[in-house]
Amino acid sequence: MANYDDELDQIKRVLRGTAKGLTVTELARHIQVNRNSVAKYLDILRTSGMVEMKAVGSAKIYSLTKRIPVSSILSLSSDYIFVLDNDAKITYVNDNVLHFEKVTADEIIGKSADSVPMAFFSVADIHGFIKEGIGGTETTKEFKVIKDDQHFCFRAKFVPSLLEDRRKGLLLLLEDITEIKKYQKQLEKTVADQNEELTTSYQKLTSEQEISKEVKGAFEKSERRYHNLIELAQEGVLTLNVDTEGLITFANTKLSEIFGYPVNEITGRSIYSFTDEKNAALLKRDVVRLKSGKPQCFTVTFIKKDGSPVYTRVSASSGLNESGKFSYGLFLISDISELKKADEAVHQSELHYRMLIETMPNGVITITPDGSIQTANIHAAEMLGYTDIGDAIGKNLFDYIAPTDLEKCTGALKRATEKGFSRSTECTLISQDSTGFCVELNVSTIETELNISTIRSHETAPVVYVCILSDITERRKADYLIKKSEEKHRALVEGMSNIVFTTDTKGKMTYASPVIHHILGYEPAELSGKHFYKLVPPEERYKIGLMLKNALQDKTSPEEYRMVDKTGSFHDVRIIAQPYWEKDKLAGINGLIEDITERKKAELQLKKVELQYKDVVEDQTDLICRFHPDFSITFVNPAFSRYYQMPQDMILQKNLFDVISTVEQKKIREIIGDLTVDRPVKTFEHESISAKGTTHSYYTTIRAIYNMNNEPSEFQISSRDITELQQYYKKSQHLLEELQVHQKELEAQNEELRMLRQQAEHSERKYLDLYNHAPDGYFTLAPNGLITEVNLTGAALLGKSRDQVLNTSLQNYITPETRDTFIAFCRRVFESSRKQKCELTIIREDTGEHLVIQADGKRIEQEPGLEKRCRIAMTDITERVMAEKAISESEDRLKKMIDGSSVPIFVLDKNHEVQYWNKAMSACTGVRAKDVIGTGLHWKGFYKEEHACLADLIVDGDYDQITKIYPDTASRSQLIEGAYEAIDFFPSMGQKGKWLHFTASPVYDTKRNIIAALETIIDITDLKLAEETVKSANIKLNTLTKITRHDIINQLTILLGYVEFLEQTLPEDKSIKKHAEKIKNAAQTIQNLIVFTREYQNLGMELARWHSLDQLIHKAIDTAKARSLKIDIDPQPVSIYADPLIERVFENLVNNAIRYGEKVTEIHVSFDNANGTGKIIFEDNGIGVPAAQKTRIFSKDAGKTPELGLFISKEILGCHDISIKETGEPGKGARFEIEVPVARYKVG
Repeated sequence: MANYDDELDQIKRVLRGTAKGLTVTELARHIQVNRNSVAKYLDILRTSGMVEMKAVGSAKIYSLTKRIPVSSILSLSSDYIFVLDNDAKITYVNDNVLHFEKVTADEIIGKSADSVPMAFFSVADIHGFIKEGIGGTETTKEFKVIKDDQHFCFRAKFVPSLLEDRRKGLLLLLEDITEIKKYQKQLEKTVADQNEELTTSYQKLTSEQEISKEVKGAFEKSERRYHNLIELAQEGVLTLNVDTEGLITFANTKLSEIFGYPVNEITGRSIYSFTDEKNAALLKRDVVRLKSGKPQCFTVTFIKKDGSPVYTRVSASSGLNESGKFSYGLFLISDISELKKADEAVHQSELHYRMLIETMPNGVITITPDGSIQTANIHAAEMLGYTDIGDAIGKNLFDYIAPTDLEKCTGALKRATEKGFSRSTECTLISQDSTGFCVELNVSTIETELNISTIRSHETAPVVYVCILSDITERRKADYLIKKSEEKHRALVEGMSNIVFTTDTKGKMTYASPVIHHILGYEPAELSGKHFYKLVPPEERYKIGLMLKNALQDKTSPEEYRMVDKTGSFHDVRIIAQPYWEKDKLAGINGLIEDITERKKAELQLKKVELQYKDVVEDQTDLICRFHPDFSITFVNPAFSRYYQMPQDMILQKNLFDVISTVEQKKIREIIGDLTVDRPVKTFEHESISAKGTTHSYYTTIRAIYNMNNEPSEFQISSRDITELQQYYKKSQHLLEELQVHQKELEAQNEELRMLRQQAEHSERKYLDLYNHAPDGYFTLAPNGLITEVNLTGAALLGKSRDQVLNTSLQNYITPETRDTFIAFCRRVFESSRKQKCELTIIREDTGEHLVIQADGKRIEQEPGLEKRCRIAMTDITERVMAEKAISESEDRLKKMIDGSSVPIFVLDKNHEVQYWNKAMSACTGVRAKDVIGTGLHWKGFYKEEHACLADLIVDGDYDQITKIYPDTASRSQLIEGAYEAIDFFPSMGQKGKWLHFTASPVYDTKRNIIAALETIIDITDLKLAEETVKSANIKLNTLTKITRHDIINQLTILLGYVEFLEQTLPEDKSIKKHAEKIKNAAQTIQNLIVFTREYQNLGMELARWHSLDQLIHKAIDTAKARSLKIDIDPQPVSIYADPLIERVFENLVNNAIRYGEKVTEIHVSFDNANGTGKIIFEDNGIGVPAAQKTRIFSKDAGKTPELGLFISKEILGCHDISIKETGEPGKGARFEIEVPVARYKVG
């Protein structure tokens, strides 16, 4: 068990370290476990939701799941959550419940709610609510819970749910409202206390006023007492003298808070100075009215000290002097700014609901009792034949109702007046263009006092009627056609009927129609007085009892049951029943029994086919989107999100035009431009392409929402998918045309039906062919393993015909080694509703060949009572397994080759972790493979501190960093694309350090992505030591050569001096002169040879390196002091790998051009590598080289001077396999072509 947990943890750790995921083979290699075990562990982790699998081609990539467990999400909720199954057993609770009850999950999970000692389930009647919730009734209740002597209040929501195993269950959500209840009680107490206090104060104030004239002193005392009350009042209080331009004589503290001024700045100022001119004029008018002695109540907008407006409600009364005349004004000012904001919010809400009404697909109007239309939406106006809502306002709805339906409509209004509503009254509307159509009228009443502008009556009627008009014209046309069709074909169906029955209130049958004999085999007389239970099997009696009980209460709907006939055979039936009365007394039940046995059989067969070939199609709803004038989205509903396949939070961050098509953008801009305050709604039909690429037809309503300044603040689009409606309309039109033809068309229809049947049979054969010839073998097994169905491919896998395979056990074809695996696999398939997998080996009967099979199995959901079945798809993966085995063997061979190589090699992956570290590398670095494989510690083999190796830079593709870390030694490999090589000294390796030549090359996947880097090492320490030895010997030899050459030149100088002296002293003898001349020429030749040795001795003394062609030319120009020449050099950067003496080659070329070109003013240098070999072209505009001299100029004795320029140049280039030749035309300038091998040049 410890190994099991450890290996699961290892798999999770490995997957956690990679973002792209790994295959089974890669995981097995990482954790050193066989593939089969890894595959089983991955199935366990997938089942638990920790790992997810993604197919990439034929490979399966596994990675850690990114989903958040639902239990984790529920644990974050502040509510207390229970999940119960249909037996009221607890299947889940969140952490809040456990903390509240102070229990663990193991103590309550799996136990019944009525058996666990929990405070939540000790509440009275809670188990009844749980039972109702499981039965399908959603309820919300508030109750108290006592826990640890503390009282808690909860609001419980009982939500019927469907569990994962498709059983009914209950989701119980408990919201803690204890604090809310406490605050509510406290608030109620505060209100009661304040009310009592105000009542007492009012009584005292009244008493004081009655005796104020008699006791002036008592009045002054009372005034002082109540002055404090005024200061503490929640309204601003002021008095003013209306005869002195409204000067304020008193203001309390609350008024100071409202105006934002100190009390001393308010007193003595005119009240009109605290508002603008418009409000001042209105205020003066109300003050003048106050002089009449009547109290006034009005609203005023004052300006606070900070310049912001404050909305107030003012109650003003007049103060009288002792003579009863008007003396001053008393104002109570209440700050209603918050109420104003609330009113604005109500107004916005009103606009929102008005918009919803306007965008409803039905017509909505309000009328007075006499039929006068008060309000209407655009759809209602269109029904009446108007394009503008204003044209319909004021019209009488009764003028548009057909005279024959007028009585029904007035009756609907009467019922609405009595009951508050009236449902589904059908009538005919005649629009202004005389077009008639059927509508369904639903009426409700509202009070006119409601402050909803869309339904406010303009008259003083106590109620108005809200009428919802639904256009049912097409439905009634279809009903009419169906009725006509029924009349036409009544003779054909006259023989078909259902069982009609009646029972008394106790369920005893009092009547059965004669057709019961043909269906159930009973004569009506046999059943008279018998209980209805006689016709049903025992297991159905409970359901039938509920049906009879509900039927007596008129609560039934058509339901399906099983009945048994006289012979004991079962029948599937549909029963509908309702109560009937005799003399206003419930007498029993009457109903219909329809035999649907054959139909159920057909449905069962159809479900089998659908399970194989069809998916479930989800319904779609209207798309709703709200957006600002700048088209930024503020709201979308889930249907909108599903349609465009984007999460809602992502859509809310987008602009509307980022989501919809260009055509829709143009149309929406046009419509928005036409919207006005008077006409804020427009509709249009259009086509839209969903995110899946399918085309839909939509009926879209756009409404503008205007603010107080009549400016559009928001828009809403509501789109309804009318694709099916249009198709239905077209089909209805087509059906109407078909019904209008004569009897001969019925024959054509029969012919068409016959053809359709042939097509259906053809389609069935086609799907049967697809099933039979599918690449996988499909088997349907019974629980005992017998094959009940198999396709041709499956039979071929077993090496037999289909007839030979049917009703045999699939286990017989499986090898003994994998038979137990197959038995366990079948057990999992029948026990679980999830898809199961396994690998098996089967034996073909005809050839004896062993095939490796991947089996995918799933249980077939059957109707109750039918034997279980499962379907298994078998895929032949023999070749894939053999290929994986070959790959594994190839990897082993490659690993052995790398490990056995005498060249030190190591390999890094993208995470800079060592994958391979061969024995030669261990011997070279002294680091063992087991210490570095799987880690990033490879640098320890070369450095004392962590340092990037060349392979690290290659695997990251960081080529710029290579030249920074190895500036003089690193270069691109000429043999491997993308590889670099370098030479460096590593002082920490060995006792005295080591010189290494190392090459790192990238490893690519099939998409040319770098997935690893391979680095090889060559220890060149001995070579470096040998080079140093040779270099030291060369230095000594060159020193000796220089001394010897210097002595020879000195002696030659003396010899030439004596020769000249002899020429002057010898007699004029021609033979003697001739011999002296030969001695002189020989001495000069020896001198030239000594000069040549001086040039040639440095050849090969220094290591070759890269030289920039541009720098070589400019250095040669500077050396020759030929800056007056015009130099034209190829702009592309070219480098040559050669001895440093190559500088002398270009110096000689420049010198030759100046010395022998005679009229040279320009030198042009270019580079060409079109044929692979690099070619440097050096040309001038001098006199050129004669044709006879083109090869001779490179000889040792060429030239007009004793120097060996071109000869030595050719020798220097030849040491590096570089050739030079002259190809110019005489008279047009010299042209030298220098051919460079591929390995000795680079461009860029």
